[in-house]
Amino acid sequence: MTKQQETIALEGYDRLQELFAVKADKEDISKALRMLSCGLKIPQRSDYEGIALAYGMALETVSSWSLMRTVKRILGGEIDGLSDTFFSSTRELVKLCHALENELLSKANLVRKAVMKSCERGKANPLRLVEKIEAENILNGFGEKVSTK
Repeated sequence: MTKQQETIALEGYDRLQELFAVKADKEDISKALRMLSCGLKIPQRSDYEGIALAYGMALETVSSWSLMRTVKRILGGEIDGLSDTFFSSTRELVKLCHALENELLSKANLVRKAVMKSCERGKANPLRLVEKIEAENILNGFGEKVSTK
């Protein structure tokens, strides 16, 4: 791995941490609820004010980015096991947001650890082919093709 690739990987990990540190605020939650309510049904005899309060309280623990990305995935039908007709429960939505954050952070952490290991070895012991392939696979899991050659 080149120094530039190491720097990019470490900066990417830091940016991801910063992105997930920005929690959803009232405006983000309101926007998410509005989008979900336009795309999915809410049972007719629902307490809309109560729904808004419950979602507001539950979703303040998730990042703004993961909330919007999860809403987009729900409305796009990308998540199996959810109703195509009715609103997701607060619990389901929070779990989906946290699962998305945890998946990305765990991949980023694997990359960070590989880079740190590479830095500790110094230039005398470059990454073995197996380690390069493993790092490429992890980085490619983020959606962009990367080559460590």
